Amino acid sequence: MLVVAAAFALISFSSAMNQQIERVYADAQIYHSVASQFFESRVPIHAQIPGGSRIATPWLAAQLRPAVSRALPVLDQRVEDESGLLGITPFLLINVAASGAATILLLLYLRRFIDSPLLRVTLVIAWAMMWHSPVRWVYFNPANIDALSMVSLLAGLLIIEAWRDRSPLVASLLLAPIVFVGVLIKETIVLVPITFGIAQVMAVARDRRLDRLVAVAIPVVAAALAVLFIRSILAPAPGHQKWIEWDYILANKPFWTWVLGWFFTFGPPVIALIVAGWRDVWGVLWRRPDLAGYLAACAVLGYFAGTGSDTERLLALATPIVYVLAGRAIAPRQAALARMPMVVGLLLLVQAASSRILWPIPVGVDTPTRVSDIGLNWSALAALADKFLIIDNYYSNLWSYFGSRPVHAATLAFDLALTLVIVRWVQRGTQREAAVAQ
Repeated sequence: MLVVAAAFALISFSSAMNQQIERVYADAQIYHSVASQFFESRVPIHAQIPGGSRIATPWLAAQLRPAVSRALPVLDQRVEDESGLLGITPFLLINVAASGAATILLLLYLRRFIDSPLLRVTLVIAWAMMWHSPVRWVYFNPANIDALSMVSLLAGLLIIEAWRDRSPLVASLLLAPIVFVGVLIKETIVLVPITFGIAQVMAVARDRRLDRLVAVAIPVVAAALAVLFIRSILAPAPGHQKWIEWDYILANKPFWTWVLGWFFTFGPPVIALIVAGWRDVWGVLWRRPDLAGYLAACAVLGYFAGTGSDTERLLALATPIVYVLAGRAIAPRQAALARMPMVVGLLLLVQAASSRILWPIPVGVDTPTRVSDIGLNWSALAALADKFLIIDNYYSNLWSYFGSRPVHAATLAFDLALTLVIVRWVQRGTQREAAVAQ
């Protein structure tokens, strides 16, 4: 745990030093507006939904705002100058603390599935390094709710796991406050009662304990009460976004961009290693339909939720399960990978590039260079590489739904080819290791 805490501190400090804060935009504007209304004691809150219904983080930011202004005036001024708005610093502090908590909770969750401490630590650090993880994202977009959302999800999943073979009623009573607060943070906490429900229904089929069905209802009631509370203090503003725009998504979101979203979210090496260990992965999902249900729900949300544009942010909800699967895929192959330094080096290099750990997220409006304008010189080649690596420009290319479709198609082709190569190399290495063992 000390290694993970040190890695979190290093990644967080590096991001704070190197990352410029983007001007407040999109959902962040809604969260800031809600926080400002809480700060001014204006109730009911007027805001567009669904963003306006996520009241917990803005409320907490409003409560901290006076103390932050008094205690940290220099930081407050710097954040205001970069973000363009007052009252953003409390969001920053909340999300830094919450991202640290999420890092520790992820480590604790992986401990229940993965025996190797080194592997657990490596996976947690790989997650924290990703440019869109709460650990780094907060320094680009402080006014977000993702860190606290991940904390609530991980806390719920940990309770489900810890009480899996114990009293379902006690587990549900422990889940109820987490689900209630989680709904106030973000509606995606419903993944926790869904997972708990699947686990209990499958258990009923084995032991015929009907109290499990009562237990399933308790977190659902907690979620319903949270929704009623939100409605009591929220007056939805006109122009709210639909939860799902089926026709628009099916007409404008190619399926292959959703596939690319998995690589963008977790990194090609993580996906490649999961595919290489597909039998072990399938074994986990077959034995644990609750985890399979959680993963499937995240996959569906990643394609269909909202206007379809938040693919990576929604797929990131699957982080706990994806890293469990990655760990279970890697564990039986650790000895083989230890004898393949070139393969491990390639995986580390690609993961570092995918996470963009060596450079910050670019800010400002894209100023793209057309491919037809690119000549045969070093500056032109650097501009072309920037379309893929996104170092100085092309922020929209970070997201599978936006940006350049040709660039994304080429990226997906590379990711798929890399996956096939890694799978083949790992299979050969595993076979050689098995032959030596015999």
